Amino acid sequence: MNLTMEQIVAVKNGESVHVEVEHTECVLVRRDVYERVRKPVEYDDSPWSVDEMDGLAAEAAEALDRMGRIEP
Repeated sequence: MNLTMEQIVAVKNGESVHVEVEHTECVLVRRDVYERVRKPVEYDDSPWSVDEMDGLAAEAAEALDRMGRIEP
């Protein structure tokens, strides 16, 4: 496979490069990047703690305030 210099630099920087192999669209990434993203993410379905709920409420209030949706 021949890559352009731009594609080589992108791969070296950990970016993905779109290539076509025998009419099949593929994505080329470095092995370490692939290994990092291929691992499944562990899902935590336990109930939220009070601290987590308070944090989410604070984030929502800040977002609404930035949007001008909360009046003083």
